[in-house]
Amino acid sequence: MGESGIHHIELIALALLLATALLTTVARRFQTPYPIVLVIGGLVLSLLPRLPHISLSPHLVFLVFCRPWFFLGHSTHRGGTSAEIW
Repeated sequence: MGESGIHHIELIALALLLATALLTTVARRFQTPYPIVLVIGGLVLSLLPRLPHISLSPHLVFLVFCRPWFFLGHSTHRGGTSAEIW
């Protein structure tokens, strides 16, 4: 009836989570902002030929990823003018 073990999508999610943890550790070691290292890591992963194709809905990406980034940016802003930030 039911299969035991890890399904394919769960294995991919686990591998991506481990890759994120590894890349964040690398960013800390080299004192580089972690978003830059994560973007470079994502680009490298996208160029590997045998990885499965994953497509995401733009609405899902905005809801799950972009909103927390905007909130984090807003909550770390200490006030002041735009000229002071840039």
